[in-house]
Amino acid sequence: ATYCDYTSDDTNPQCRALMLQVNYIVWASGLNPYNVYDECFGGAPGPDGIFEETEDSVRMVHPGTMPLLTQEARDKYLQLFKEKHADKPEQYSSIPCTDTSDRDTYLNNPEVREALHVPEFVQQWEACSDEVGALYNRQYTTMKAQYDQLLAGEYRGLVFNGDLDMACNHLGDMWFVESLNQPEEEDGGYKPWYYDDDLGTWQVAGYVLQDEYIKFLTVKGAGHFVPTDKPWPAYIMWEKFLNDEPY
Repeated sequence: ATYCDYTSDDTNPQCRALMLQVNYIVWASGLNPYNVYDECFGGAPGPDGIFEETEDSVRMVHPGTMPLLTQEARDKYLQLFKEKHADKPEQYSSIPCTDTSDRDTYLNNPEVREALHVPEFVQQWEACSDEVGALYNRQYTTMKAQYDQLLAGEYRGLVFNGDLDMACNHLGDMWFVESLNQPEEEDGGYKPWYYDDDLGTWQVAGYVLQDEYIKFLTVKGAGHFVPTDKPWPAYIMWEKFLNDEPY
């Protein structure tokens, strides 16, 4: 049997092959990685990761959105893409299935940049920047030590996911919280939590794992942007957490 830890550090060839298959399905197949049941804005990319191509331009899936690839693999992917389409003077990359035009317009407005004290030499804002990304490397592969330190100080924490999010999936975060080995509350365990709907009836909002100082919680029917997809359950979720009430 082959054991895979499903991180970019896994060097097992079989695991790498499986990871690349998963990576393609999540990020380049046309499924919306941020909400698997939502439509893909801009349409599905082609098998080579291209969204659209004209005589002078080409737009591809942004390699920075492929978390299962190593930085070296992302750089190589981008280099090969640029070489293959060297005849296109305008080359773009964008986040799959996502429209960021509102943020592009707002954050690049000269008055907004001035109010935020953004120097003139700083480039235009974009959702994923190759130039900025090239300046940074991943510093940690896990945040367990930081969580352990906070929990030892009896700080309360909440980890939550929309259960339709493939970019930051709820299973991975649940496994992470379980790995912290915190004592369960008396009424702990993995169980549904509820909210009241417009008719005043109780509805299942998702599922929750309640440990003494940290809660893991899913929001049913929500994607990556939980408050956008499920604003009322999201409000109840935060209200209970801030008031230290059980779910």
